[in-house]
Amino acid sequence: MAVDLAVSIPTVVGSILSTLASGFVLSIFAISPKNHFRHWLIFNLTLADFINATNNTVSGLIVLSRGHDLYPGPGCRFNGWIGQFSVQAIDFSIFAIAMVALWIVQRPTIVSSLSWISKVTLCASVWIVPLVTSTTALCLDILGPVSGNWCWIEPRYLGLRYALGHGWRIGIVLITAVTYIVVFIVVKRRYQHLRLFPNGDTTTSGRNQTKSTEADQVELTSIRLDTTVTVQSSDMVNTVATIDRQPEVPSKDRLTFQVSSSADQSLPSRHNTSTTGSRGDATQQRDKKIRYTEVRRVMLLNGYPAFYILLWIPGLLNRLFESLGHHYRWLQILQASTQFIGLANALTYSYNEGFRRQIRSLLTRQRRSYHEQL
Repeated sequence: MAVDLAVSIPTVVGSILSTLASGFVLSIFAISPKNHFRHWLIFNLTLADFINATNNTVSGLIVLSRGHDLYPGPGCRFNGWIGQFSVQAIDFSIFAIAMVALWIVQRPTIVSSLSWISKVTLCASVWIVPLVTSTTALCLDILGPVSGNWCWIEPRYLGLRYALGHGWRIGIVLITAVTYIVVFIVVKRRYQHLRLFPNGDTTTSGRNQTKSTEADQVELTSIRLDTTVTVQSSDMVNTVATIDRQPEVPSKDRLTFQVSSSADQSLPSRHNTSTTGSRGDATQQRDKKIRYTEVRRVMLLNGYPAFYILLWIPGLLNRLFESLGHHYRWLQILQASTQFIGLANALTYSYNEGFRRQIRSLLTRQRRSYHEQL
């Protein structure tokens, strides 16, 4: 069948951009490895993006160069196997990110205690179902050319399409949507003053941060006042003890000083209690800061499932109508949006990690260095 350029060209463009963008992110991971668990999840997702986008780029360029759709055969089956394996790995990577987000919001400090083996096991588990479903489709010999620039499960195997592919994807989309609704509700209730998006709008969070800073200053002032009073009281006790040792002090005044000394000697005990309480408050503040940091980090993962759901809607609708015997050219064109998922994920990662700020800072330092040399 002759190629439809209105369908193939946007699809190839999306595949190429996703290949380049995800390859760039992988190179960043190679140059500067990250240890936080969210980076492990992002690496998993980016690797699946790169494999899928590269596979579709190769098949797309073949389609454009030959001027017709792919032919059935070993190459088509291999392309379909790689496509099913990688695209479902993207599905389960998004699912893992959603589950970990909910997990961290409920128990923020548990992620920092995960061992290296636990992280590897959780990330490796994402690839199990994709490997099983893609190998099953290959063994059943049901892979062939489909609309788009790639091979996949042929339209006549409708039940297997949903059993091995779209059924899982629809379920993941629904579960992910519900999960993030729960995450936002929990965060709204427990961490309503938390600055969740450090690179985004900071107007509200800035006011909350100012309030927090003012509260910290009040607490610090209270601690300083308490310390000052204690020191002054201690000096007064020493003064009383010195005067008490003088024999010329009358008995009435001696009694007064003794009473004052007894009363003032209780102040160090109060100070110890206050110090213990301050240490307990500091521990609670430190634990709260750890929880806030973990929650803030996991909220940076929001963009991945959001773009995933939005960009997959045209593809899911197109495959649904195809399975019902209806072929709409405009839906086939919009299906190209699925090839931009890798690009969207790379842009999300760049935004979350503050690449623009880092690049701007690097350029500023180079400009200063240049002017200094002049």
